[in-house]
Amino acid sequence: MKQLLLSAVVAVAAILPATAQDHHSDWVDDFDAAVTMAKAEGKDLLVDFTGSDWCSWCIKLHEEVFDHEAFLTSAKSQYILVALDFPRSEEAKAKVPNPERNRELATQYGVKGYPTILLMSAEGEVFARTGYQAGGPEAYIKSMGEMVAAGKAAIKAAAELTAAFQAAGDDKAAQAAVVMKAISAMGASAPDAPGMSTIIGLVRKGYELGDGDLQVKALTAIMSSGAGTDDDFGLAKKLDPKNENGLLDHVVVAAVSSVRSLDDVKAGLAAVEAHDAMGGFKDKDMAFTVYLNVSFWCHKHLSLPAKAKVFAQKAIDNGTDIAPRMQKTLDEILAAE
Repeated sequence: MKQLLLSAVVAVAAILPATAQDHHSDWVDDFDAAVTMAKAEGKDLLVDFTGSDWCSWCIKLHEEVFDHEAFLTSAKSQYILVALDFPRSEEAKAKVPNPERNRELATQYGVKGYPTILLMSAEGEVFARTGYQAGGPEAYIKSMGEMVAAGKAAIKAAAELTAAFQAAGDDKAAQAAVVMKAISAMGASAPDAPGMSTIIGLVRKGYELGDGDLQVKALTAIMSSGAGTDDDFGLAKKLDPKNENGLLDHVVVAAVSSVRSLDDVKAGLAAVEAHDAMGGFKDKDMAFTVYLNVSFWCHKHLSLPAKAKVFAQKAIDNGTDIAPRMQKTLDEILAAE
């Protein structure tokens, strides 16, 4: 049976084309085929989101780490190596067998830059996320091991909190205690950190427990982490309509941080002006960041020099230890004719 299984794996590997960026057969360029191989071999996945013909850091990572036998020997003993390429030249694009699937996966796993390396189970659970690291293959392998160990520990801790919440049954006090532990566990972790999707789900349970203070703490944690959704922002407006708890600060920061077009810029400006009209920011750091951005928008994109100066001064008034580059930008806006 074992021999038949190995033969099947070899047969699958034989029909897979080599990645566009590597002349060896060490990397698989079909994610779903790689998942099948990983399950058959009892391995995890190392997924490289790369730009083989334009991304200098991707190329550097391959030259310094991935192309070395010291890396390949160690990594292949634990992982199926997957290269999902996002090239720009037509010649390279033609060699990518499933670009739509690659884009789908990039969106699913929140890939925002290249290279992004995911270390994950065949079931899709991400243990660690990294990119280029200097130091060569041995250092990279060591770092991978440390990140995976930490990631698996975080996932285990999140699962234990979930079990504790379920064990609490209908005891709202016990449930609230678990939610508070989940809020503490969030810390400064990014929403895509290992175990965080589970933790965020537990924190949102705090919305349902009927405790206004807990709701505010849960919302603050969610929005501070960058995991806020339209539903979260809507609840913030409902719970804190006068911004007494600073929840609306987060709503405005999200509006300013998510601009993708000139219309978004205008909407962001309107949100900031409305926020200021009802009393402004509770948090000076948030205020500085928002006013800095809005000042630049008014100066550069909206041709509103008077408003640019107003917001530049507000940024300075709220800033502490302003970086020289930012201070220079603000000074230039204030001095503009």
